[in-house]
Amino acid sequence: MLLTRASKLLLALCVGLYAFHLLQVWRNAVNLPVFDEWELFNPDQLPAGLTPGWLFAQHNEHRMATGKLLIWALYHADGWDVARHQVLNFLLYGAVVALVFLFARRAAPETPAWVVLAFVIFLLTTVGIQNHAMALQSAFHFWLLFFLLSARLLFTTAQGTRALVAGSLFSALSVFSLASGVVSSAVLVLAFAAFKSSRAYKAGRGGARRRELLQLLLVAVVVGGSVALWLFGYRKPPQHPALATPLGPEFWDYFLNAVSFCFGFESLSKAAGLACLLVVLVPACVLILRRRGDLTAGEWAMFSATACMLAVLASIAAGRGEFGAAQSKTSRYVEFGMALVPFSAASWGVLLKDRRGLRAAFVAALWLSLFVAFLNNWRFRDYRVERAARLKGVECVRDYYLRGGEGLCPEVYPGPIGPRLDAARRLDAAFYRDLKLPAEGK
Repeated sequence: MLLTRASKLLLALCVGLYAFHLLQVWRNAVNLPVFDEWELFNPDQLPAGLTPGWLFAQHNEHRMATGKLLIWALYHADGWDVARHQVLNFLLYGAVVALVFLFARRAAPETPAWVVLAFVIFLLTTVGIQNHAMALQSAFHFWLLFFLLSARLLFTTAQGTRALVAGSLFSALSVFSLASGVVSSAVLVLAFAAFKSSRAYKAGRGGARRRELLQLLLVAVVVGGSVALWLFGYRKPPQHPALATPLGPEFWDYFLNAVSFCFGFESLSKAAGLACLLVVLVPACVLILRRRGDLTAGEWAMFSATACMLAVLASIAAGRGEFGAAQSKTSRYVEFGMALVPFSAASWGVLLKDRRGLRAAFVAALWLSLFVAFLNNWRFRDYRVERAARLKGVECVRDYYLRGGEGLCPEVYPGPIGPRLDAARRLDAAFYRDLKLPAEGK
């Protein structure tokens, strides 16, 4: 892939921003679990060891097997140093951002690399800080990484069986990383069925058509089987409200604001959400209609991935809509649709490839709009604020081990964590070692 001077400059800027962001994560990471991370010290989790029941148990609506496997490995490596896990988490995020760029470039080679890179910059802001400041949030990165790898491998021109098997397995891994993997995998299989049906129709009768249909069956069985396994024994979390349906205003209020948040808009505005949704949908719909569905494999991959991300945001709106639209601006939700930003820029680049002047004007206008929207999301000082709160938590935990009590440390958990602190001491967790407490009995 040859890069122009502009592309090289923007690539250097992206790498520099990522390195600076990584530095902030590293300098402010504290080796102490926070909030949901304390659940790992419940009796049926780390203390019980690596068991299928623990790996596939529900955490809210999720089954986070891949993230739990990582935590189990880190525990046996260094006692699960949460600070190191947080840094590793951001390294994983860097792989995700790189994959988003490569995905968009492969899907839309007509769009200059500098255009895609100009929008990748917005993925390096602090808008998704919640997923970078908590080690447990690696589950989000695993989902997006495995989901994008799956989409890339399923929609290839050659349609090699090995690539399809790998893509199916990556889809299964996304299912057991986060509940969003169930939605993205289901939509991805439907898109793949349309893709294979188109290829089968063009292949005519004979062995070529049979091969296309058998490959479709293979992918459907593997991915469908993983979704069925995920659903086995599933229970709706009791704290979740009734589902909001597209027939009600709560759904659309939440959904449109969730979409706009992925584009950096923090204020509640259905108009902004609708504008962002049109930016996503218009180029895909126009290209599909103009070509009567005759897309390249890369375009199939990108448009299918786009549909998956919108479906995930819609599923969150259905599940959380009754909580109110304000919750759609929760930092961790940005990752569900952040790839829509560079994907949309790439799609517009394809749509306007023969009208370079209009393309340049549109891309410039879109970039400036997002620059303003994301302007408030370069808050690297928030990492220092988070560090200060966790250091207070460290002192609170130290006090518990020295003097006892209930283990009320509101900076790191809303309720008492005494039993979990006792479990961490028995496990000789890394944060317990770092406290360097006097030996018992002295």
